[in-house]
Amino acid sequence: MNELQKFTDPYNQLSSMVDSIPDIMLEALDQRRLRVVVCANWVRKLLADEEILEPGTVLPDSADASQLLHLAREVCQHQQSQRNTILQIHDQVLVVLAQYFAASEENPHPLVIMRLHDITHIGYNETARKYRSDFFGIIGKSSAMVDIFRRIELYSKTHSNILITGETGTGKELVAQAIHQLSRFRGEFVALNCTALSDTLIESELFGHERGAFTGAHRTHRGKFERADHGTLFLDEIGDMPLHTQGKLLRVLEDGMVERVGGESTFPVDVRIVAATNVPLEQAIQEKRFRADLFYRLAVLRIHIPPLRQRREDIPLLVRHFISRLNQKYASMGKRVLEISSEAMAIMTNYTWPGNVRELSNVIERIFIETPSAVITAEAMRSWVEEKMRIVEEASCRPALDAPRQISDTAGLPLGSRNIERQHIVEALAQAGGNKTQAARLLGVDKSTLYRKMKRFAVQP
Repeated sequence: MNELQKFTDPYNQLSSMVDSIPDIMLEALDQRRLRVVVCANWVRKLLADEEILEPGTVLPDSADASQLLHLAREVCQHQQSQRNTILQIHDQVLVVLAQYFAASEENPHPLVIMRLHDITHIGYNETARKYRSDFFGIIGKSSAMVDIFRRIELYSKTHSNILITGETGTGKELVAQAIHQLSRFRGEFVALNCTALSDTLIESELFGHERGAFTGAHRTHRGKFERADHGTLFLDEIGDMPLHTQGKLLRVLEDGMVERVGGESTFPVDVRIVAATNVPLEQAIQEKRFRADLFYRLAVLRIHIPPLRQRREDIPLLVRHFISRLNQKYASMGKRVLEISSEAMAIMTNYTWPGNVRELSNVIERIFIETPSAVITAEAMRSWVEEKMRIVEEASCRPALDAPRQISDTAGLPLGSRNIERQHIVEALAQAGGNKTQAARLLGVDKSTLYRKMKRFAVQP
């Protein structure tokens, strides 16, 4: 054994031992309380203004708890470890590995063991941002995405409301989640899809309701604003919110007070609003479908996510990201894809992807499942290509609609007037024999967009 090996072997053993020592170990006494078992001095100093992390200290559940304890409670709640969670605490950026260990004979209570790595001076400077391709699960290295990463980091440090715009499937909620994770808000990230609820239920979901407020209100219900207190409320498809609800939302944004449906008193909330839309709100204002005063309250800061067809250099990154994720998802089936041929990648890159990243993800999963080998080739994509060609041929055999793409959210074009849009939908449904799936294809939109517009324009199938 040479002198170098005499040194390196003990060093590697010591390095392995040190890396396995937790920075903090917590014992879950019940669903609400955690007890500190051990905590590194540097972590105690980092969180000294927020938590007392002396061994033996019992930490009750609190909305004012640090991000680290929120993560620990989330791990306990789901009974599942979390890897590579990025937290910003004061001026330090940390990558956290949080491991969950169930109760056993030796340990009567579950344990959460956390390792923290400081990456403040590694991944968050300008040089690193320029070459970063995975940012809180958002994949991209195009100049447009680099600018979005920059805006997320900049805007997350403020308390201002943010409006995210972009076509369906571009990843607006991922951007909202990244803003929340980088922010100083320690409460929950709470999401509400304004399209998914009826006009009567949306106010109950937003503001909550008192017992007996309406038929079926058998108990008091906490609304999204209460749940998001000291956190972030993400309002998706804000352009489809009913006008009367818009007025009540504006009142909350102006005075920070919420009144439950059927309630007689108000209470304060501290919530940052991140709203998203795939329709131009400026035009909705002109058509009297959206309040101008609410728009100006929401759009203090704005982030626009370009469609996938405008950032084709990101497609290979996304494809490989999805394949890697699918390899993990289907590992138990012994399914694994190692590579994608250049011809197959060219097909992916040259397609326009009207459904954007969501459509790309779904197509990759389909091809992944159907591919018998470890390499995705152009031949493996043949059935998908033939299906696309068949849809185009079927559409070309029918009488063409008069500029149907004007109603398309996914085409990224300006929306037409209400009368023109309604007529296009009626004609598409007639040509498709009432089949909504086929009508959506004719119009170049997904089914959820068609359903939403049918509801907006009172179109009967």
